[in-house]
Amino acid sequence: MLSDTIHERMKGWFARILLGLIIISFALFGVDAYFRGTGGAQWVAEVDGQKISAVEFDDLLKREQARLRELGERDHARLESTELRQRVLEELIRSRVLFEAARSRGYDIPEETLLAQLATEPAFQEEGRFSERRLNAFLAQRGWSRSQFLQLLRQEALANQMLGVAVASAIVPQVAAEQLAQALAESREVSRAVMSADALMGQVHVDDAAIEAYYQTHPELGRMPEQIRAAYVVFSPDTLLSGIEINEAQLRDYFQRHSTEFGEPEKRHAAHILIRLGPGASAEEIAAAQKQATDILAQAKAAPERFGELAKRYSQDPASAALGGDLGVITPGSLFPEVERVLFGMKPGEVAGPVRSPAGLHILWLKSVEPPRARSFEEVRERVAEAARREAAQRRFNEEAEKFGDLVYAQFGSLEPAATQYGLKIQTTDWITREGKAPPPFDNERLHAALFAEEAIKERRNTEAIEVAPNTLVAARVLEHKPAGQRPLAEVRAEISRILAREQAVKRAREQGQALLERLRKGEAVASLKFDAPRFVDRRAPAGLDAEALRTVFTAPVETLPSYMGQETADGYVIYRISRVSRAEDRLKAAQQIAPALLKRAQASLLTQAYVDSLRQQAKVTVRKGVLDKSER
Repeated sequence: MLSDTIHERMKGWFARILLGLIIISFALFGVDAYFRGTGGAQWVAEVDGQKISAVEFDDLLKREQARLRELGERDHARLESTELRQRVLEELIRSRVLFEAARSRGYDIPEETLLAQLATEPAFQEEGRFSERRLNAFLAQRGWSRSQFLQLLRQEALANQMLGVAVASAIVPQVAAEQLAQALAESREVSRAVMSADALMGQVHVDDAAIEAYYQTHPELGRMPEQIRAAYVVFSPDTLLSGIEINEAQLRDYFQRHSTEFGEPEKRHAAHILIRLGPGASAEEIAAAQKQATDILAQAKAAPERFGELAKRYSQDPASAALGGDLGVITPGSLFPEVERVLFGMKPGEVAGPVRSPAGLHILWLKSVEPPRARSFEEVRERVAEAARREAAQRRFNEEAEKFGDLVYAQFGSLEPAATQYGLKIQTTDWITREGKAPPPFDNERLHAALFAEEAIKERRNTEAIEVAPNTLVAARVLEHKPAGQRPLAEVRAEISRILAREQAVKRAREQGQALLERLRKGEAVASLKFDAPRFVDRRAPAGLDAEALRTVFTAPVETLPSYMGQETADGYVIYRISRVSRAEDRLKAAQQIAPALLKRAQASLLTQAYVDSLRQQAKVTVRKGVLDKSER
């Protein structure tokens, strides 16, 4: 089996951590459950004798539903569909299969190793040392226990290591790598002729019989969803600002309490050399980048005056490399936090690094330091006034938020009392549907649901004051309601006519394009066909072509030029003329450098997927009857 083949390849400490949770889209769910048998009747599936609990399934399902809602999904049937439940259950099963395979072979990462790695993480350090306070704050923010977090780290390490094994297992034939390099280095001169449906719309005719037939076979076109139109008020510190007045004494008091906030912060003039390293870099790529960065750091420390020369030669940050790595004057908050922590601890003239950030590895040179400078009250008077007014507005909001909610509830038949009391503007919405994405602030799930509640629609009651964002309350009431229904043919006739006319025009454009393509391929001259200006495109610089167009262009035979290819589009048809093929020597050399890695990564991805599928087939999996039917649970 494929899983046994990979198992045999694994040696040493890294091998023991390989077969854990490899491809776990939902790694933050059911962490503790992996370490205990769930038992009992409330289970949804069983993998090699270990049950997956209904709690895990329900938690994951709810989180996936919430994610889909954030993306705009409002169809309740889809959110509760068997298809979604099946997808969630399969993900849980695959995750458990991977974990059981790892556990059965005795693979693990010692806790002391995880703790040692944790202690070196910059996010959990203060003044260069591990900070228990930072770690606890991080865990509290996410609602995790320390044991859960350590297990998540373990899972992440196992997943990353699996990719390394797959890459090591992949075999890249030299011939295939050379063919890929040749393809990557190739560019083609392309011009286009477009047959658009728009130009043919006036030539098509749609008869009544076709419209009526379309209406009968597409009932969804006439379906009218339930809709409401609402009035609403927004209560926030910003809505209170216009009524806030601050006297001179209050301004000066605010300045005294916040004087450091109005001064100029410390500034540091710095330069860097960047060796790019993406978040998904392989172990080999990381090792190579670290070696290069370490070598450059040694040269820069030995001769800081050569830093600019080194930056121009080695830095992979195009914006600063040409300037000798110069980043200009840096204030706090300008760079990646990891880089700033090091930079603001350096002394003028010092060279430090390499520092890892999401962009890669940085070698830093601190040129000079400009200390912070205090500013007088008069210099920052306007800023102080604005900040003081906002502070007062926030204070009043905190004092009045509960009263606002009570007033909206007590005067449930109108928003006028609350609007008058707090100087708020009553706004109105356009039609909002029960399903589908609503405009802000009604994209908030609680507010949206409250407006479509029975008492809001039938009794026209105000909704409660609902927090749609931090320090932002919204209360609304339904003005008009339209129940779901079916529109008559007369209302949708024009829309159906446009749809059918468009379909006919697209069909004609495609037929016309295919006929012209055949003529061109026979060597005929087509004077009526107008090609746009030619452009050179390659697989990494598509020059405005989408993926499908690029695929069409590069599958064209080029033994004889010009060569012609056609592509159906949503708007009709496009003919591509390939008139020249170029393969520059420098591009070929660059492509030959990266082609083996690209092929290896692609094969590794396929190997990893095949490995997971192989384990899934070997495992004994039982799914509890009725688990995908909500009514059965």
